Amino acid sequence: MTQIPLYTMLETLVSYLNAFRTNENDQPGQAVGEEKGATFGKVTGIEEVIAKHAANVTLLKSQTERLFNSDIADDRNPRESSYVKSGDVVVISSLLYGKEVYGIDIQSEDGQRISSQSPMAKLLLGKEIGNSFDLSGTKYSILEIHVPGESEILKRLEFLKRQITSETEKILLTNNKSESAIGRSEEKLERKLKISNFLDQISFVALVEKTYALEPIFSTTLTRQKELLKQEEHFPVTDLESTSGFIHIMGKLNRKS
Repeated sequence: MTQIPLYTMLETLVSYLNAFRTNENDQPGQAVGEEKGATFGKVTGIEEVIAKHAANVTLLKSQTERLFNSDIADDRNPRESSYVKSGDVVVISSLLYGKEVYGIDIQSEDGQRISSQSPMAKLLLGKEIGNSFDLSGTKYSILEIHVPGESEILKRLEFLKRQITSETEKILLTNNKSESAIGRSEEKLERKLKISNFLDQISFVALVEKTYALEPIFSTTLTRQKELLKQEEHFPVTDLESTSGFIHIMGKLNRKS
């Protein structure tokens, strides 16, 4: 069983909670009866709502499976790595594409995040520096394997803080623009979901700082965004530490130690 880094599992927990909230509140077609004489175009719009709901259900199922049925790698302490594991950043090279950087199940500042289930990751996992492999007719060589430490976690939180601040400002300036009742209902629902999800993201930053024993720098700087968002209409949010998902994650880590 592939081990998923703790940081990635905490990300999965937030994604699972967001997908669960959307599934509970974004019932497809719930606004159809609010407007009579729907045209073909409006019916098509409802079909899009239904398709979006179906995609969220698929996401929820995959995140549930990953959250509750995956093995977890404790990445809170530096570790040595002689071969590629989930949670590593790998630098590879080929004649066709030159140097490429991939983070396996993690966000890499200098490269692309890929799933451990992707074709590239499956070929990388278990290999060492200097090993070669072929993918779609192209030969690659592994140049470097980076094991994320505290500095990498700090980079991720810095990136997330900037993203939350920027998106919060956008959502607070957004007003409903649709002329139809269905459209306005969907926009209002979407806005409430986004605000709730941003509040989860802010809580995630604080949870990572606590879990990794970091100074609460980033969560403190997000206090203003949190206060502004909580003044807006949103769905209830739960303390991440009290969720069954977080308790399950930490229980698995404690059983391994």
